[in-house]
Amino acid sequence: MRRDRRISRRCERKRGKNDGGDPGYEDVASRVRGARHVRGRARAGALFASTLQPSGSHSPGQIRRAVATTLQRLGVRGCAAQVADEFGDHPDTAVARMSWALATIQTVYPVPAVAPVPDLRPLAFAS
Repeated sequence: MRRDRRISRRCERKRGKNDGGDPGYEDVASRVRGARHVRGRARAGALFASTLQPSGSHSPGQIRRAVATTLQRLGVRGCAAQVADEFGDHPDTAVARMSWALATIQTVYPVPAVAPVPDLRPLAFAS
């Protein structure tokens, strides 16, 4: 009984603000932004785990290739594991490297602005 109430409360919290529980535009836009945020963090982890050094001057193409190669070689979890190892072993240098990786990823993979969709109306279904 208690479990059913908790599940129903969770479902109520997940519903959008529109009637019927459909997610509104704001909910969808925030999910898209969240997915881009996660993707950027995964790319930063891959750049962190790559062989590129912050001291070098790298072209956007080199950075994209390094990120893609590292993600193919290690995967997202492998990159995260390597980041965690470096933060455990060398926290002082890992902070600087991650700052460089995050700034570089934001430059190489710019996030396009999401334009609001004007006045979305639900589809009418013929009965």
